Amino acid sequence: MVLRIAAGILIVLEILQAVVPALQQITSLLGVAGINSEYSSILLRTLGVTFLTQFAADACRDAGERALASKVELAGRVSILVLALPLFAKVASIAAALVAK
Repeated sequence: MVLRIAAGILIVLEILQAVVPALQQITSLLGVAGINSEYSSILLRTLGVTFLTQFAADACRDAGERALASKVELAGRVSILVLALPLFAKVASIAAALVAK
């Protein structure tokens, strides 16, 4: 089991090294598009939470802990919701401004 987790961590680290240039390009494209850096930060954080949640849930499933894997996935979804709250607030303020006009 420990060997599986260690192998999984090594694979994820290799993937992250390959993904870093893509994330830098996404960040620069969002900057060129005039999107606030706060929002690109939220996007990148949610992507990170998504990947980590999937990795942790898969490790739980490999260990035969399906119930724990479900709880990990639920925790990841809640974390993403919490990270996205500033976006929801911005959308709500834009909608309120449009309705007021």
